[in-house]
Amino acid sequence: MNPASLHSCAPTDTQAAMELEEILLSVLPYVADATDVRAAAEKGIPFRQIREFVDANANKPWHERTIRRQLGKMAPDVDKVGATNGARWFKTTQAVMLSSQAHIDTNLAIALVSLDRCHYQGLPTSVMAGLEPALGKARARLRSAKKGTLARAGVDWKHKFVRMDGAQPLIYPAVDIEVYRQVSDAVLHDRKLSFDYEKPHDGPQGGQHYEACSPLGIVNRAGVFYLVVTEAGSDEKRLLRLDRIKRAKALNHAAGRDASFNLDAYVRIEEALHFFPEAAVQLKLRIHASSAPHARSAAQHMLNEFKLHKDQQIDWASDRCSFVLSATVKPSVMLRRFLHSHSDSIEVMAPASLREEFAARARTMAARYAQAPE
Repeated sequence: MNPASLHSCAPTDTQAAMELEEILLSVLPYVADATDVRAAAEKGIPFRQIREFVDANANKPWHERTIRRQLGKMAPDVDKVGATNGARWFKTTQAVMLSSQAHIDTNLAIALVSLDRCHYQGLPTSVMAGLEPALGKARARLRSAKKGTLARAGVDWKHKFVRMDGAQPLIYPAVDIEVYRQVSDAVLHDRKLSFDYEKPHDGPQGGQHYEACSPLGIVNRAGVFYLVVTEAGSDEKRLLRLDRIKRAKALNHAAGRDASFNLDAYVRIEEALHFFPEAAVQLKLRIHASSAPHARSAAQHMLNEFKLHKDQQIDWASDRCSFVLSATVKPSVMLRRFLHSHSDSIEVMAPASLREEFAARARTMAARYAQAPE
């Protein structure tokens, strides 16, 4: 579907009726017990107020009889007390839409349009391509709606939710679209994969060729995509950056499957993406107040709110100016980076080997900063 034509797509009768229902549900007050006539009369609103709200928010004018008929169709989720002119209307469900297939389509439209944000969003390229007709309909469905409806509110939802990582924002190398298509198809269909892999230190002609590997999964770690594979004739799992893969080709051969392999366990339990994890230790840190550039007390430190491990314990000093944190962790590249990023407020106390490692690095830094830059 041509995106330029989406603005001119007229809503169907079903869509228009669905939007009227959404408008009615958005203006009607909720009454928990419709049998309590007095309470229902106090909370309910007259039809005149309903009509004014519909006129202000509907995508088309609605006749009074049509609005009343729609209210009647929405029973028992919509009810009233009193005579026709003096009736007070209310809803008996707190939903902003009722459970019909048309309403479900609105939810799906919002989900689809929110999903369609980049060419690799956690789905195989072939799946995204197959969703394109549905995406076209979803865009048309949302663009044809007017304010006051869930469909209209969903138009901008994808611009109202942003994920940010805790570390310094970086612009990562992009994954080649064709590479992602071949890799994701191979992962989806359990097919072998051949590709060239270029490491940072390799020259233009450098790199390594992988032939007939078995892809096991794709991991998105804070915006950087990794491929987990096993090479032909080996059970060893390799973790490779997708943006360094070149000239990938999904083969027409079934990939080797390891029934015992679990991707979630691989990245979480084995902590593969923490890089070079070591044996678990009992980590002990003293958390101090932070100074430059923005002073923060120990109580405001992120480790007073977030945990390094579920068994984390905190013991405050008597003056409440610092605390000692104890937790079971696996020292790794990622843990060291985190601790160094808070070096002015985190003091490593145990294990002794890790404390000496940090102390040696601090001495090296102090020696460098003691000299004027050349």
